[in-house]
Amino acid sequence: MSLSRLYFVLSKIDVREVGGMQIDAQKQLAIDLLLLGEKKTDIAVKVGTQRTTLYAWMKDPDFKATMEAQRKDILTQADHYIISKTKTYIDKLDDIAMNGKDQKLQAQACMLLIVNEN
Repeated sequence: MSLSRLYFVLSKIDVREVGGMQIDAQKQLAIDLLLLGEKKTDIAVKVGTQRTTLYAWMKDPDFKATMEAQRKDILTQADHYIISKTKTYIDKLDDIAMNGKDQKLQAQACMLLIVNEN
């Protein structure tokens, strides 16, 4: 989801409940931006608060728990995506190993397939 779409969606939500905890749209946006790796100063500006307020939120147990739950969810989704694509990746490596035009690349693909077979 693009950042502008994220802003739009969150602007339509006053309070979001995550894992039994309620979090307002401003804090949720801060969590989303933190998880994206944005700088804290930039996040404070984007959510319309002071940097000191953002740091206070980051110390709040509910804020921390919500952010951690969302971080874990992102990692779980990424794991599921990678696992769902594993056969495709292996098939592509196999195709390169067997039909590639560059012998060095063929050898590297073979090595990856052999190493990961064990």
